[in-house]
Amino acid sequence: MRKEDLDIIVKQADQIYAKHKKEWESMYMNKIIAIDIDTGTLAGVAESIKEVDMQVDSHKKDHRIFVRRVGSKPEVARIR
Repeated sequence: MRKEDLDIIVKQADQIYAKHKKEWESMYMNKIIAIDIDTGTLAGVAESIKEVDMQVDSHKKDHRIFVRRVGSKPEVARIR
């Protein structure tokens, strides 16, 4: 994947997160979430990346997924 494509996905994920920030931070603070970039919805929520990966594996394979931690320090980030 090209850097430009990654930058677009990160920007889209940030926009989706900002739209749902209040709701997601009240419900899922410090949990790992998988954001489906193509639908703007959550593809998974869990305590660990491993658990989120298992949830996402059953999700639509052709969708772009961005994984991060909920809160002000999203040190976990991955793209599928």
